[in-house]
Amino acid sequence: MDTNTFGIPIGPVDHEPAEAYHTSGELKDAESKEAILRDALMRNGVELGSVDETIVRWLSEAEWATFATVTSWIGRTTDHS
Repeated sequence: MDTNTFGIPIGPVDHEPAEAYHTSGELKDAESKEAILRDALMRNGVELGSVDETIVRWLSEAEWATFATVTSWIGRTTDHS
């Protein structure tokens, strides 16, 4: 499965994404995951309200496979209108 530089899948997810680590070898923590998620949302022009902010923080606490898959969906979303 191909991933971006953050370890997020860039195509359909057919198996559980591997844990993502910093170059130092440390597992990416909630703070790192929040930054990755905010980057994906910003790149797709998503504006956040107060409830959105709560969910961003909540999702950043999720285990890696869930987080990476949901963030991948955001990154793969395009406007089909």
